[in-house]
Amino acid sequence: CNCPTISHSSIAANPCERMPYPHLVQEHCIPLETIDPSIPSGKYKWAKWEEHAQRATYKANYLDLDKYDRLIYIDVGAHRYESSITWFKTQYPRGKEFVVHAFEPNPMWREELQKAKDIHFYPLAAWTSNTTFKFVETGFDSVASKLLIDGFESQGRPVTDVATLDIVEFIGRTCQPDDYCVWKLDVEGAEYEILDKLIATGTYKVIDELFAEFHFKELHKVGDYVREDSLKMLKRLRDLAIYCHEWA
Repeated sequence: CNCPTISHSSIAANPCERMPYPHLVQEHCIPLETIDPSIPSGKYKWAKWEEHAQRATYKANYLDLDKYDRLIYIDVGAHRYESSITWFKTQYPRGKEFVVHAFEPNPMWREELQKAKDIHFYPLAAWTSNTTFKFVETGFDSVASKLLIDGFESQGRPVTDVATLDIVEFIGRTCQPDDYCVWKLDVEGAEYEILDKLIATGTYKVIDELFAEFHFKELHKVGDYVREDSLKMLKRLRDLAIYCHEWA
């Protein structure tokens, strides 16, 4: 591709944008599944989810990656190195050849990720602007964490200040139309606002494949979003020919 280098603001109007391959989304993305909201979060049937996840196939299986200038993986909510970074490098086609940008604001994993020589690490939280938020550790052994945005409370857990980065702007200036860009998004409830901005700005056009974890009341018992909201967002993304999976 001889597309010119573009800025974040010019993405939507760029005439050289890649083909969206909508048939791949229709033929190979796993079907949108509904979840019974009456099932308590502690009894959620992860076995059923894993069954569907095993059926998922990667977009890279159907394309020639040699045609792209760069292979880029952006891991937002990376947690520790041995979780999604290792998964990507070992499971995704040619995963070890990708340039990896990893975001994780949890100080528990900072030293480990800073020592990794094969990634670009950012100790920042992803959001829709560059600002500062309160940040709370929420998961078992502090594996999960979240920003205290509308609808979220600390529930007595330790709270610290954390810098946030406009992740949509970062993607817009990091991924170009002649790159192959994969994005994993696990931000404990901030995904809806981030994806809204991704779509509104047209930045979705530089995303080739997306793995997104959606959080909702029926399962996670936090925030104002429900399962129907996550399914609507998945449909919006796929209607834009984004090869999108649920991440769990």
